[in-house]
Amino acid sequence: MDNPNTSAQHSVHFRFGTRSSEFGLGFWLGIILVLVGTGWLLNSLGLNFYGDVILRWWPVSLSVLAILRLIFRSGTIVGNVILFSVGAILQMSELGYLPGGFWSAFWPVLLILIGISFITKRIKKKGDLSTEPLNGTRNSQTDSDTLDTVALFSSFRARSTSQQFTGGDLTAVFGSVDCDLRLAGLRNASETITATAVLGGITIRVPSTWTVIVRGTPILGSIDDTNVINSSSADAPVLFINATSVLAEIEITS
Repeated sequence: MDNPNTSAQHSVHFRFGTRSSEFGLGFWLGIILVLVGTGWLLNSLGLNFYGDVILRWWPVSLSVLAILRLIFRSGTIVGNVILFSVGAILQMSELGYLPGGFWSAFWPVLLILIGISFITKRIKKKGDLSTEPLNGTRNSQTDSDTLDTVALFSSFRARSTSQQFTGGDLTAVFGSVDCDLRLAGLRNASETITATAVLGGITIRVPSTWTVIVRGTPILGSIDDTNVINSSSADAPVLFINATSVLAEIEITS
């Protein structure tokens, strides 16, 4: 884990082992694109055997990448499981095991994974506040130390004023969550929020006096830290955000 006493900064990066790696998911996806392009080029040059092998088996690299990220605790478990599933489904489609193609299996698997995620969150739930709007828009202001929010086909806006904030879980599925922490304070030197967005959006607003470190897995989605104000204090509290974005957007701002 990064030393919270280093220069405060807002960053989006991925971790492999105990060392911070600048080679995030985009880097490895770039490697995969190079492999696919190489296979395509080899086919165009008449080297069909080598090209066909690469083009036929490249989805395996996505699943292998997900396994490595799980082993080295990079990104989020949900994001890596989804990445593994995407690789496995693509490979099955490439081998002809899915008559309906990739999307015929992707959506059912995604629903299953989302359901499992909801179940495990409830089993492990320790939060003081649970909000699950099923439709419409809800607003909440609380001094609770923990936020546990699920927006399903709806939108939810939450503001915490707790000076002993310990993190929480934010989930948006076909909906949106706006979490305002600008009046909050962290209980410990560092705390963690887990944010999961599927076909929806999550916005997290943080004080400019905090250091924010985002660790995440965007899958056909985006994770953006648009907060341009950085704390200059070496003792600034650190908020870790473990983010998973699937066909969705997660934004961290001030």
